[in-house]
Amino acid sequence: MDDLKDRCSRILLLAPLFVMSACTQAAFTAANLPTHLVEMAVEHDRIYGPEPSQKLDIYVPADPKDKQLDVIVFFYGGRWTYGAKEDYRFVAATFTQQGFIVVIPDYRKYPQVRFPAFVEDGAKALGWVIDHIAERHGNPARIHVVGHSAGAHIGALLAADSQYLAKEGKDRSLAIHDFAGLAGPYAFTPDE
Repeated sequence: MDDLKDRCSRILLLAPLFVMSACTQAAFTAANLPTHLVEMAVEHDRIYGPEPSQKLDIYVPADPKDKQLDVIVFFYGGRWTYGAKEDYRFVAATFTQQGFIVVIPDYRKYPQVRFPAFVEDGAKALGWVIDHIAERHGNPARIHVVGHSAGAHIGALLAADSQYLAKEGKDRSLAIHDFAGLAGPYAFTPDE
């Protein structure tokens, strides 16, 4: 009987997590629904590295007018453990309507990898953007790095610590025009 009570208690504790997970996906679906009315060109799953999760999506305004546009590289959050670039189409739609090219990379996550692999993936993605964004009317000298939560942590480290981009053969001071972080964890040392 105690074993049954223990199992029921565990199930009840897990139930809110399942509900929140479903609500989160419903929220992303609702947020992304209107974006299908936004005129923009979308290139999905561009490979920037050898790992399966090292892919990015590129969103370009419908009519770039043959000029180089500013670029936003957006790193999403998710506690370094979950999230997908596809969930953030609403971010891309918002900025493409303002004339930006938006790049949203996926990156490897915990427990598959540990810190600093997430940041190294960010540097690799940013290196790819620097090398290839001009082919899509983007200005490689005007790359704005933006991140939310764990993505803000990734972006902040790319902006603050030159070693990550240096490993990709890039100069941080030339690669990142500016950085904006939303609700990021900035003052901590990642550990177990």
